[in-house]
Amino acid sequence: YLRTRAGAVLDRRPKQLAITGYQLGDKDEVLTHLSQFGEVEKVEYDETGLTLLLEFKTRLEAEIAATKGGIFKGMTLTITWNLPTRTVTLDHEEEGEVDLNDEDEDALLAPLPDDEEGEVDLNDEDEDALLAPLPDDDEDEDDESESRSWRR
Repeated sequence: YLRTRAGAVLDRRPKQLAITGYQLGDKDEVLTHLSQFGEVEKVEYDETGLTLLLEFKTRLEAEIAATKGGIFKGMTLTITWNLPTRTVTLDHEEEGEVDLNDEDEDALLAPLPDDEEGEVDLNDEDEDALLAPLPDDDEDEDDESESRSWRR
């Protein structure tokens, strides 16, 4: 929730439901059935027509539809929250933009070959530093012999 200056609360939780589990010929009736629980602002169907996306005016109306609208003609509808996908567009004149030629872009976007995935080439100095044992810390042994109130 986000509280505004006037003390009102802005609810940014999703208010769109995805409904499945109905017959293709029943989609208009399902819409009418779920519309009785609140004001529907937006109606969408997926390509197959077997998923109905309903966006209610408020989150509360969507919650009521989700909890009370699950039974339709004796069948149980599957109702889930449909989370909106966010798309990010970059302004081409934005600072820090890098123009790549086709060859560089292809190299960046190309997948790694299976045999190289996760492998890193290290020089001998880096490899020795990674494999070297950690130095002994004698201070820890002294601390263990001291009496501590939190160790009791």
